Amino acid sequence: LVENILHLYRLVENILHIHRLVENILHLYRSMENILYLYILVENILYLHRLVENILHLHRMVENILYLHRL
Repeated sequence: LVENILHLYRLVENILHIHRLVENILHLYRSMENILYLYILVENILYLHRLVENILHLHRMVENILYLHRL
């Protein structure tokens, strides 16, 4: 009986370890998801930077056209 109780105790311990392992895997998954979102955010910031550069180029073009028009 004592041996069976010990086996049961070890079984419960193992189930708890498995539960912790599953929790850790879920945390890892969430971390990877967050890294992906961070990558997408950085990508969007780069696109925004290019957009601002293009707007500045467009502004210079308009200035040049206005200057040529005044000549």
